[in-house]
Amino acid sequence: IEEGRAGAGSGGALALTVLARSGLAARFAVRFAGRRISADTGLLRIRVGAGAGYARPVGRLVLGAAAFLFAEPVVALAGGRAVRPERDGRPVRPVLLGGALRLSATWVAGVFGRARLRMGPFVDLSGAFSPAGGRAHVPVFEASDGGGPRVRAGAFEFASGLATILEWGVPRRP
Repeated sequence: IEEGRAGAGSGGALALTVLARSGLAARFAVRFAGRRISADTGLLRIRVGAGAGYARPVGRLVLGAAAFLFAEPVVALAGGRAVRPERDGRPVRPVLLGGALRLSATWVAGVFGRARLRMGPFVDLSGAFSPAGGRAHVPVFEASDGGGPRVRAGAFEFASGLATILEWGVPRRP
């Protein structure tokens, strides 16, 4: 996230996925990710997206692939409060638009009646841009003559983590 180097952040997501018996899936998700830049400066990103994919069970393993489109407001934090970023003395609304690809491999860890618990790794590759001015990055904090931080969000991102999925079946109609 900082100029000149990649930055790691932390966060989590909550998703609702509808999975057809054929393996086709539709998904709506909200993801929160944040990063502290300095003692009193940071970013909070709120990604809202929808997508489609496919999940193929192979024994107790479920292999998944999906594509998503998203909008991601970026909130700048200074002194523990949200601040309105400025560019050239004018307020800006830092919002990213983009898409992501996700691959996952989850194992059925437990079955509880109609519910199943699946866990396993995932990787995401996403790309985002700012619709304002066609820029690849959203400058959240601009560099100042005082040498303040210059922070940008956007472009390409690689994320990985552990997916924990609780799913349940809907009874078939007679």
